[in-house]
Amino acid sequence: MILPQKMFRDIWHAKAQFLTIIIIVACGIFTFVGAITVGGRLEKSVSRFYDATRINDIWINVQNASDTDLDAIKQLPGVEEVQGRAVLKMFSGNRSVDVFVLNGNKLSRPYRVQGQPYQAGGEGIWLDREFAAANALKVGDTLDLSLASGRSGRVVIQGLVLSPEKLIDTSSETLSTRHDLYGYGYMDKQAASESFRVSGMNQIMLKIKQGADGQALIRQAENLLGGKYLDSMTHEEHPSTAGAANQIAQFKTVGYVTPVLFFSLAVLVMVSTMSRLIANQRTQIGTMMSLGFSPGRSAGII
Repeated sequence: MILPQKMFRDIWHAKAQFLTIIIIVACGIFTFVGAITVGGRLEKSVSRFYDATRINDIWINVQNASDTDLDAIKQLPGVEEVQGRAVLKMFSGNRSVDVFVLNGNKLSRPYRVQGQPYQAGGEGIWLDREFAAANALKVGDTLDLSLASGRSGRVVIQGLVLSPEKLIDTSSETLSTRHDLYGYGYMDKQAASESFRVSGMNQIMLKIKQGADGQALIRQAENLLGGKYLDSMTHEEHPSTAGAANQIAQFKTVGYVTPVLFFSLAVLVMVSTMSRLIANQRTQIGTMMSLGFSPGRSAGII
């Protein structure tokens, strides 16, 4: 009975140190559980968003691709779906807008947040939600856009959208995305042709079947396209999708690394506290025994 009483008395005397240890360990546990849980949910949310918008697996940049090129690529073994489009750099004053001119809406579809859903053959533009918010634009407003060649036009904002290719926006030239200066939008090819007199496709998107070899398909597509082929990238290489995956991985890494730091700190505090307690007890026991107290009685008093 004496030893348990002594143990609790020692803990009470060093309550600040023991409370610190408990708090540090709790912080490590909460960090681990929180980071792993949030990281897992983020990963699932991103995956569901990609599935809902049917993001493609391969991007091929080309020069003046035709419908015949699309049909030829679609016949390749392992290709599930093909869509062509034009990606144009446009300007609205000092603001830069990447405009995706769609030839259909089968892959990497814009996710509607507000306004009309995107429709093939529709007029106007479906604008980046963050860009619209930063510039006080809303559905129904008009936006003046121009190409580097000087051709310009005015389009009506039909809806506000999110893009599966812009989860991590890499269009900004600064370290942090300036939504007031950089944005994106979607237009139908007919509307873009009427407003800006543009035609043709400079990018082909591929959705491949499960288990298909993406790199092999890229090589076959390059052979089919010949001189029209410029370069390509896969889902894992795309700046936005790769950036999103890296951020989720970093979040999970924090969940594994940070608790180790907390637990290491708790061990150091524990070792320091116990060493000091032992040193203090050793001095007291030695003093009492030198005064004639027996070891058993010394333990009971201390």
